Parts: sequence; structure tokens; C-alpha cells
Amino acid sequence: MNKQVNEVTPDYETSCTNELELSIRRMADLMHRLNQAIVAVVEQGATVEMLRCSRHHGGNGAWGDQLQPIVSMTDTRRN
Repeated sequence: MNKQVNEVTPDYETSCTNELELSIRRMADLMHRLNQAIVAVVEQGATVEMLRCSRHHGGNGAWGDQLQPIVSMTDTRRN
């Protein structure tokens, strides 16, 4: 079962440091801005696909997917 960023798990409540919580909030804010940028690009007629290009391993059992945008133009672009 996949967890979304805004869901809180029991482990999170007890093991999340203030620094980690701040980092998570920063990441969520940047993802929100990314999503707004994607909407702007799509509204102008391009298609955006996010592709996992790598996975970062922290060496402590934690990992995170890193993304790369694939942008393609459609014939129905607005001018």
C-alpha cells in the first residue's frame, strides 16, 4: 500500500525530528510549486511525464526516487 506525503504513520509521530519535519515540509512545498509549473506547461499545450531517473540511497535503509521531466509537444498547442 502506497502512502502519500500528507498521511501520518505511527512511526512518523515518534521518530520524526524537527529537522526531518522541516525537510519534509520544504519538499512538499517544492512539489506543490512543481505541480503548479506542470499545470502551466500543460495549459500551454505540452505533455509532461515524470520519469524516475535514479534512486538515492541514504546508507541507512532510507531511499528516495529522483525524477526527470519528459516534455513532448502536441499538435493542438495554443498560440
